[in-house]
Amino acid sequence: MRAMMALTALAIATAASAASLSDDELRDRGYDGHVEAGFNKTSGNSNTRGYLLGLGLEQMFGDWRNKYALETSFKKDSGNTSEERYFVSGQSNRSFTEVHYGFGRFSYEDDRFNGLDNSVTASGGLGYLIFDMPDYYWDIEAGPGYRFNRAQDEEGEWIGRLASGLWYDLSPTSRFREQLSVEGGAENIISRSETSLTANILGELAMKLSFVATHQTDPAQNNDGSQKKRFDTKTMLTLLYDF
Repeated sequence: MRAMMALTALAIATAASAASLSDDELRDRGYDGHVEAGFNKTSGNSNTRGYLLGLGLEQMFGDWRNKYALETSFKKDSGNTSEERYFVSGQSNRSFTEVHYGFGRFSYEDDRFNGLDNSVTASGGLGYLIFDMPDYYWDIEAGPGYRFNRAQDEEGEWIGRLASGLWYDLSPTSRFREQLSVEGGAENIISRSETSLTANILGELAMKLSFVATHQTDPAQNNDGSQKKRFDTKTMLTLLYDF
């Protein structure tokens, strides 16, 4: 608990303040980002309460929008690790028209409990803005990719990626967000949903409540030969600060 409080304080202390930026404001400023720290509860292949740290960064240069994310969650019980996950992603979008764009995406995930062991995914394709308004945004994107997961016989496979992102400002101080993705190949189809609600507490400091559900059609096996569970969930409560 003391370590988590220290990490939370550090995340808040090292951040500067910034409001949610429009495309023009983001282009003029060059970047926008946030840090978050808090607690999470998992179910499925790992059933525990742990700690979470996250970082998000967004840049815009001309017609290019770049997004980066980093997240780690961890927990030890009586000296034994009961949760350990590392996730990094980067995506570049190139606008062709006001509603059409191309994207290239890379992600790395290492979760020792759900079978995604040094899983690397690269994909690209086309996106479409369904709505792009000051308080409401919705996009969809699709394209091919390639995924390698060391836990599944160290073999890669070609995949198709379908994703959608939606956010809605419920009020000047609260936002709802939903992110969906399906990455499917012949060996495994991974579907993920992240639903979050963010509410400002003081200035740019906010509280974020999130729920993440992940489903795999053919997860990796445990060391004893049994198959891991197909469904994992994570509920997170974090403090978030923009910079």
